[in-house]
Amino acid sequence: MRSTSERPPAGQKSYVRQLMEAFALLALGLGLAVPLILFWTAWQQARLFSEQTAEELARILAEDARYALLVGSRPDAQALAGSLLKFPDLIQVRLLDAEGQVLAEVAAPEPVSAKRTAPVERAILAVAQGPATALDAPVAAGEAPLGRVVLTLSLDRAFAFALETAQASLAQLGILTLVLGLAAASLSLRMLAPLGTLVRRLGDPLETVLPTPPAASPAEVHRLYVAVAAMRARLAENHRHLQAHAEELEARVAARTQDLRSARDAAEQANRAKTLFLANVSHELRTPLQAIILHARLLERHQSGSGTASLTVIRRASNQLLELIEQLLQLTKVESGRPIEVTYQRFTLDALLKDVVSTLEPTLSPRNRFALRLPDTEVTLISDRARLTQVLYNLIRNADTFTDGGVIRLTLEPGRDGASAVIQVADEGIGIQPDEQERIFEPLYQGVSGIAGAVSSGIGLGLWLSRRFVETLGGRLTVTSEPGIGSCFRIELPPRLKRWGWSQRPLKPLRTAGNASCSPRTRTASALPWRSFCARPVSASTPAPTVPPLWPCWSGPRTPTPP
Repeated sequence: MRSTSERPPAGQKSYVRQLMEAFALLALGLGLAVPLILFWTAWQQARLFSEQTAEELARILAEDARYALLVGSRPDAQALAGSLLKFPDLIQVRLLDAEGQVLAEVAAPEPVSAKRTAPVERAILAVAQGPATALDAPVAAGEAPLGRVVLTLSLDRAFAFALETAQASLAQLGILTLVLGLAAASLSLRMLAPLGTLVRRLGDPLETVLPTPPAASPAEVHRLYVAVAAMRARLAENHRHLQAHAEELEARVAARTQDLRSARDAAEQANRAKTLFLANVSHELRTPLQAIILHARLLERHQSGSGTASLTVIRRASNQLLELIEQLLQLTKVESGRPIEVTYQRFTLDALLKDVVSTLEPTLSPRNRFALRLPDTEVTLISDRARLTQVLYNLIRNADTFTDGGVIRLTLEPGRDGASAVIQVADEGIGIQPDEQERIFEPLYQGVSGIAGAVSSGIGLGLWLSRRFVETLGGRLTVTSEPGIGSCFRIELPPRLKRWGWSQRPLKPLRTAGNASCSPRTRTASALPWRSFCARPVSASTPAPTVPPLWPCWSGPRTPTPP
């Protein structure tokens, strides 16, 4: 019977195999021990019988040869010795006189090479001895023996008899062991065959009914079958309950998924409606603002004096409001998944910061004031002026909101590498807690207002959009702050547009026509293969300016070249 598993573990054997090995070892042990014991017993008995027979013959010859030794008759002694050779185990008979001289010697007619022999001697006395006298019985005092009888006995026939006895017992023992082994194997198979069938059927589906064991199987096998059948029935019932529960859970999950999908669709539809509403309102607000800006510019051309400054403030405030509306439009684009659009142009950061200060200084709180610090040399940059202005507006307004009677410092300085630009907006406000210095850049997070009467007018999108704009321009926006002392927002702007693979080699100077102008092209900042920039227009009489190496002026697609 094979093992019930397809691949039994190494070193494990089936019960039948172990039983067969045990029977084989038992049969081998009995087959070796029992014949040896029988052989030894038969050999001892046959040898003893042969020696006793030879002793009796020697006693008889000693009685009969007394007269021949007394008279010294050699023929009679020879005849007596020859009569004993009729016995098959005797191979030599000798009669010796008192001086040890051979009186008669007779050997077997055919030479016999006996492997096992035994000598038998007996003294010949003048007085007759009884049959119980031993071979080596001492001679009586003063009685001299007439001679001796020496017989040579062969034990080969006794040894052959013992060997035949052992062989016969070995054959009988082998037959008996075979019969017992077959009987034990039959009983074992009768018990193990149903168990093997049971183990093989355990892999069947739980709903399958197990076969009934044979009636001749032991009672333990029947009880095991009953216990396994009851266990499989319980498992099948549990499986049905689990299946029903799984189907119920799947139905609940499907219903919940459908509800969530419907809620998501409704939310997306509401979000699209909100985005469309914001876009429409922003466009409606932008139209009258553009008219206000246009009329302010017309009035500035026809008026002079003190009225021009007021018109300038009106125009700048209108531009600021227009940029805020553009920020609202940008928010709707970001929510709809569209990339942020940027317009690159060449400008000086010094003039940008001065415009920002002149625009926002009248709007500061009465107790706050500006402090602008610029480097000795102008810093020229190619970036999006409107986006950068919007970022500075957001940072300065936040600083004004959370500062009471302090200084708002706007600083421009070159970067550590000497090519990049760093803008810092520092205040003396309430500061930001360390655990909130990164959360303030999350959308819709307004932080904690710590000044009495100072409430943020936004909805928590200014800093989030500011970081998005700065990262789109290739820079970084970070903050360092200490509660109760103030905050410092740091804008790091790159020296060149590395993200689009610009060539670091300086290009040839570009000369344009006298009154020609070129406005920068607007492209999305997500995945553009090229950008367009233009130099300032020059007349034909003036030499063409040389474009700085870090800011090449060119138009059209260009393959990045290695430095």
